[in-house]
Amino acid sequence: MALINNLYQDIKKEQFANKIALQYFGQKITYKKLWKEIDKVASVLTQFGIKKGDCISIALPNVVCAVTLLYGANKIGAVCNMMHPLLPVYKLRKYAQMTKSKMLFVSDVVVNEYADQLFGDYKLVVCNTEQYLIGVYKWAVKSQVAQKRRNTKNLYNFSQLIKTKVQPTQSVGEYDQLAIIMHGGGTTGEEKAVMLSNGNFISTQKSTIDVICGDHLEKQRCMLCALPLFHAFGLGACLHTMLANGIKVLLLPAYSTKQAVKLISKGKINYMAGVPTLFDGLTRHKDFPSKGLRKLRYAFCGSDRLPKSVKERFDNAVKSVGGTATLDEGYGLTECTGVSCVNTKPNFKQDSMGLCFSNSVAEVFENGKKMPRGTQGEICIGGEGLFLGYFDDEKTTNQVVFQHGQKRWLKTGDWGCVDQDGYIYYKDRIKRIAKVGGITVFPSDVEREIEKVEGVARCLVAVVAHPYKGSVLKAFLEVEGDQEQILSNVKKTCRQKLAKWERPVGIEIKKLPLTASQKIDFKQLNS
Repeated sequence: MALINNLYQDIKKEQFANKIALQYFGQKITYKKLWKEIDKVASVLTQFGIKKGDCISIALPNVVCAVTLLYGANKIGAVCNMMHPLLPVYKLRKYAQMTKSKMLFVSDVVVNEYADQLFGDYKLVVCNTEQYLIGVYKWAVKSQVAQKRRNTKNLYNFSQLIKTKVQPTQSVGEYDQLAIIMHGGGTTGEEKAVMLSNGNFISTQKSTIDVICGDHLEKQRCMLCALPLFHAFGLGACLHTMLANGIKVLLLPAYSTKQAVKLISKGKINYMAGVPTLFDGLTRHKDFPSKGLRKLRYAFCGSDRLPKSVKERFDNAVKSVGGTATLDEGYGLTECTGVSCVNTKPNFKQDSMGLCFSNSVAEVFENGKKMPRGTQGEICIGGEGLFLGYFDDEKTTNQVVFQHGQKRWLKTGDWGCVDQDGYIYYKDRIKRIAKVGGITVFPSDVEREIEKVEGVARCLVAVVAHPYKGSVLKAFLEVEGDQEQILSNVKKTCRQKLAKWERPVGIEIKKLPLTASQKIDFKQLNS
């Protein structure tokens, strides 16, 4: 068996050649066709002078050319800097400059908003949204973006570039080589560029597939890829894990609850992964409980805390139509390639995040010393999924990564414990833990209690300054129903269920702002 050193080699397995690799609206692309398109991209990049170790920036939604660019660059050993397609221009430039990118790939839907500000700094390549679409889908998208195409005569067009004569390229790159750069908050809460290797994704996909698919690989299945590819969870779990195992990936460039419900109801989806807000929206849709849920084998939620009410609505909807899938919560960080463990139905433990995948291990450390199992403290993760470090920031890398025994470990910045059986119990972000009246308070405990109140869709408890108490708690709620009644019930619950120092001094009903990764944006709450 050939040694697999990079992501391109990991998905190029001849036994999958005639299976469907990608579905993009009405178009279905076999693995053989996908490999051919990837080879075209690798050839084009080589002709532009891109070589092993060079970086390209990709700011695209979940479209086919984003996939072919990712693997085409990986084939020749180049690095992909993955960015949100709707970033403001100053951040696009910042991230591209930071990573010393030699080419920048952007969507035709938004390029006219910033083409003039970027052209000249980089080789700017416009990727057409309707490329690879057929029939009415192609017409609809082409009509939508046609009015936005102006002043782009000096830009390269992706669909034209890949029509050039294909030159043979060699697959290069090492297992431990930098492959992907992701942008996130880092474990310290400050914006960082996370460096992930080929090996990070390869080892994680092998561990993930063992957990989520098990014996369901006997015939082709389908993953709904709704999470963005600039997200480690989306790229790793929803795309690469699936393609490396012959599973069809259905790409959604712009997530729509209505579209997702329609696909599920038709029985076209077997696997899906998402964030709490995605599943919250699904379970509230009137058509979500359908016979199509019987085809669903696995649903995984990560990236943020999963409210108990959302899991209950999901599980009950599936059960009501005779399905067997449950919504399983997991835990992971971008620095650990997106996912490290999951609380699956066969090995379920109430309130835990589950057992670590085979490529990861978790323990609690204090001042560099490993603590006994069951001790509360900072959760630390080790194993093959652990990132290379923060790009061009050795100082911060050394603050969060340490050596213990034969392993490198990551300080996650999360408070919790690991029990005797190895199950992870997440309590809260350390930076969120507050001292109120000298007593330690966990905002997540308060959130969970308030979310039990009927009509509370979601709750966020923030720590705010107080003129003489130092720090106090304030609760922000999203509600459905009579606001006055819900507010009254929340206050009653706080009086009855929470200690005096845990009770929020203020409760505000508002729409909770979300980050690009669909997590609650703490920074915007009080702005």
